[in-house]
Amino acid sequence: MKENTIKAALAAALGALCAYGVQLLVPVLVLVVVMLLDYATGMAKAWNAGVLSTFSAKPGGNQAPGPQWPTHSPGWTAAR
Repeated sequence: MKENTIKAALAAALGALCAYGVQLLVPVLVLVVVMLLDYATGMAKAWNAGVLSTFSAKPGGNQAPGPQWPTHSPGWTAAR
């Protein structure tokens, strides 16, 4: 009897999750399509500008030396 109760609760939880997942299907598909379009247009622009290079794909290839965030901003001091 206890095993059937656990199975029923699990089935209800998974059913609710699937019902919610169906509602998210269209927004997720739109997100993926827009991300792919953004990637494709960025690559096309880089190709047309002649700046498409594997250098920027290497780890650390397009990073400036030093910290990548401001170490000091006006009106802010670090607690010491």
